[in-house]
Amino acid sequence: MAQILKGRMKLLTKESWEYNPNTKANIDLKKEAQLRKESIKFMMSLGVESLHLPLSTVQKAIVIFQRFCQNVSFKNFDRFLYGTVSILLMAKDDYHQRRLEDTIKSFLIVAQKMRLQQFNKYVDPNRLETKEQQEAYLQKLGPKAITMHHENFQTAEIEILQMSGYDLVVEVTSKYLDIFKKKYNGITDKIVFQDLIQLAEENTNTIYMSNLCLYFHPMILTIVAIQAAAEKLNCNLPNIQIESNEQKQEDDDFGDIDIPAQQVEWWQMFSKRIQKEDINDCMQYYQDFIKLLN
Repeated sequence: MAQILKGRMKLLTKESWEYNPNTKANIDLKKEAQLRKESIKFMMSLGVESLHLPLSTVQKAIVIFQRFCQNVSFKNFDRFLYGTVSILLMAKDDYHQRRLEDTIKSFLIVAQKMRLQQFNKYVDPNRLETKEQQEAYLQKLGPKAITMHHENFQTAEIEILQMSGYDLVVEVTSKYLDIFKKKYNGITDKIVFQDLIQLAEENTNTIYMSNLCLYFHPMILTIVAIQAAAEKLNCNLPNIQIESNEQKQEDDDFGDIDIPAQQVEWWQMFSKRIQKEDINDCMQYYQDFIKLLN
């Protein structure tokens, strides 16, 4: 990995990739990929649908969660609980704080819905869809369940913060996908562009199910999501005109560079410091992860 993009967010090195607590706990790569997928689906459902948080906040929480998973085997913690606490931490950091008790209730409901879906051959997975069903379920659990989880959440928060070194600086792909939408809109057919964006967003969600967000800058992740979408749609992304002041503004995070107005490959709209090697590496790991999910 070239890793020329440094930015503000701390990324892990290729060498650290070799340490995998799940392998040591006899969890194979396919099983690990499924556990990550289920965990992130839970976090997206809880954060975006139940707590109504911005996607960018939930993506940041996913990165914090993935950092924790990089050091602790899935066998040794409740991934739904720690995923919820990661969301709470980033919601607070992004000034979207949610009441703890409301979050615990949402956590209990969404976690149970995920469990029901796993056993949908035996029970109705839609039994917690209505507000009345959810209230009945919480009433059945009783107030002690809420009280107990107050302490569990506090313990998990301390462990996550300690494991991350109290570093909550995270950048995510949503910012860069918005840049692509703004600069590329109108260059390709409108219908094709809409399909491209929708598929790129789906690819981004899949990328966050893996631990790629710990090793590659979100610019690279965004490029891979878009490129994979373009390849699936058999869509050619033409070069784009970048003005010098426009390119410099996008490169402010990585140091001053002077670039004349020019035609560049589409992915260079984000930064001239991006290396094709990083894109290829990330794409290969992404494709490997997709195979593990199938």
